[in-house]
Amino acid sequence: DTDTDTDTDTDTDTDTGAEPDMCADPSVTRTPVFEAEKHRTTFEDCCPPGEVVVGFVGEATPSPDNYVGKLATVCGSFTGTCDKGVGTVTIGPGTTLPTHGSNGTEPWDRMCPEGQVVVAYDGRAGWWFDGFTFSCAPLELDCATMTYGVGTVAPLPAFGGAGGDAITPASCPTGTAAVGASIGEGYLEGAGYITAFGLACRPLEL
Repeated sequence: DTDTDTDTDTDTDTDTGAEPDMCADPSVTRTPVFEAEKHRTTFEDCCPPGEVVVGFVGEATPSPDNYVGKLATVCGSFTGTCDKGVGTVTIGPGTTLPTHGSNGTEPWDRMCPEGQVVVAYDGRAGWWFDGFTFSCAPLELDCATMTYGVGTVAPLPAFGGAGGDAITPASCPTGTAAVGASIGEGYLEGAGYITAFGLACRPLEL
């Protein structure tokens, strides 16, 4: 987006529903939450116990703008086993958390490869998010310490348009994985776009 619209919309709609608690565990570390210019309300979602963030789904406005108008966090359930000192991790289907935003007609998704989890994000934003780049890493089990870690981080293909400005990338702390997300909405002439984003990360245990 080029931020040239002179809209004077005075819409005062606000969310009055109870927002879910986000990862109350004190071991959770939150990345900085980027807020775009038209940001209004932030929702904090967390995967259920035993699940991690494995991707995101949503809808966008038509090409060429591809503004991000809807976004939901996808979680996957994980299990780990040790056999003769070798750890194996399996990530299966999990919970898709609530969809935020109210604009967009073009479905999109960015999902980690099998066995991997979200650990970082990047993107472009102006009045709202023009696009996202999520990064994933393999979830690994150390049988000597019976703790989980993550392997080499790699970005998924970028999604969205070329408008806005590059935001500051943010990553989960070393050895942690995303277990939730802060997702914000903003408004222009009554249409909701995604205007804020951050990750909630923590160490994973058997």
